[in-house]
Amino acid sequence: MASTAIPTMGTTLQLNNVPIGQVMDITGPQLSTDTDEITNHSSPDNTEEFIATIKRTGEVTFPLVFNPEATAHAALFTAWEDRTLDDYIMTYPDETGTASAGASWDFTAYCTGFSMSAPVDGHLAADITLRVTGSPTFNPTGS
Repeated sequence: MASTAIPTMGTTLQLNNVPIGQVMDITGPQLSTDTDEITNHSSPDNTEEFIATIKRTGEVTFPLVFNPEATAHAALFTAWEDRTLDDYIMTYPDETGTASAGASWDFTAYCTGFSMSAPVDGHLAADITLRVTGSPTFNPTGS
């Protein structure tokens, strides 16, 4: 079977159904599961044992080419400032590369990081951190 890959150029991110423009590299959600050791004197083969406990949803992070006049960019700052819980949808391209037609994540999150930068030899930018809360929904065949 031949290897396949889906190009990610064209991935979109929405905040309360408003597209967030000029998003660069997106990381997350960073899913993990905590474990609790339950090794005891009766453990088979004297080998450690664990049970799964809390599922962690982690963060979604991304830099963006910041425009203070863009509605969604201002909304991200307001989300941080007001500490609001908001709805986000991240949609990937499909296997043909068609933007916003592939798998997606739906999640609620707080904007917990909003870091601006204005380098001498660059553009106005912001690094955004979203802290996912509750169970995110992955839609493998598009939303």
